[in-house]
Amino acid sequence: MRNIVAILSIFLFTISAEAQLQFPNSTKLFLQTTENHLYYETEVLFHTGKYKITDYRFQKLSDSVDKNWTLYACINGDCKDRLTDSGSFKSDFGLNDTTGFIRVHVFTNDSIGSAKYSYRIINKLDAKDFADMEVKVTNKTSSGIEESDAISFNIYPNPAVGFISFQGNHVNKIQRIILRNTAGQIILSAGGLVSNQLNISNLPNGIYVVEITTTHSTLLKKIIKL
Repeated sequence: MRNIVAILSIFLFTISAEAQLQFPNSTKLFLQTTENHLYYETEVLFHTGKYKITDYRFQKLSDSVDKNWTLYACINGDCKDRLTDSGSFKSDFGLNDTTGFIRVHVFTNDSIGSAKYSYRIINKLDAKDFADMEVKVTNKTSSGIEESDAISFNIYPNPAVGFISFQGNHVNKIQRIILRNTAGQIILSAGGLVSNQLNISNLPNGIYVVEITTTHSTLLKKIIKL
């Protein structure tokens, strides 16, 4: 299985002081990948505080997609065959009324290229409550990220049974590790590492996405638990 490398930017949110919107994983997501199909990796999640998700609407600000790539937008589970220009958020089965997300199916079609899009999320009841989000996806060979600046990790063994170990150029800068199942649910969350290892012996067998957060980036890796 090919690795996915995700770099999550660190920056100040462009949200007014009175805004209710909260983005637990930031409003910008930059993904570098060799996968032919990305889905959960493209998700930008947000919470609406005292308001319901149905009180918000979305407006596409921009999009640029390589001619050989295909994107399908999923906004709170409502999937369209394109990057939807505008609309209102709907309640999503399985989520509470104050949780929303925008993600897309990205089909690179084994082609070098990139895709970039941005949306504004706006409270229909409070014009001061809004935020802009941006997602950019490139493959390894077309990315403008210099190899010397990239933070990378290896996880071994993979598949694993009891423990997984982390090896990389900035292991000592790991702040948090999150494991998600294939449905995107958080199964395990740990702050930092002890002896560069993480105990996964109590997890059910299956495929997991490991989010490794350092002082200035987040990377994604897939592992198999046996």
